[in-house]
Order: sequence, then structure tokens, then C-alpha cells
Amino acid sequence: MIAEAEERAWERVKGRIDELVTERASERLQKAEKKAEAAISRQRALKRALDMLWVVLRRLIGREDLAAVKAAQEAELSKPAMEFKLRGPEAS
Repeated sequence: MIAEAEERAWERVKGRIDELVTERASERLQKAEKKAEAAISRQRALKRALDMLWVVLRRLIGREDLAAVKAAQEAELSKPAMEFKLRGPEAS
């Protein structure tokens, strides 16, 4: 009788632990999703700003000279993305 009661209590404890772990994992996932969404928004805003800057620079500087500058800048911007792909998201 006591053993059965202890077993039921232990099952309730295990169930509650599983619930807490699931809740915590869900919270962490939601926070990660929010951070990713914010990063994407910042990246889009930066891209729009850079596009506008290139339009202005194209008008001030010749297209040929600007093409070389833009290619060098885009190569520099892609370095963190390549590093992220190589290391994987777990390392950051």
C-alpha cells in the first residue's frame, strides 16, 4: 500500500518535471525566435539603407568605379555569414 502510494507520487513528480522541462524549452525557443526576427528586421533595414547609399554614390561617382567598391564591400559583408555557416549556429 505504501509502496503504491510512493510509486504514484513519484510518477506525479516525474510528470511535473517533464512539464517544467517542456515549458522551459518552449520559452527558450520563443526567445530565440524573437531574437532571430529582430536580427532579420535589422538586416533588412541595413540592406535598405545600403541600397539607398549605393543609389546616391552612383550619382556622385561613376558606375565603373562604384562597381568595384560595391563588390569589395559585399564580399566583406558576406564573411560573417560564411563563418556562421562554417561554425554553425550552436557555436555563436
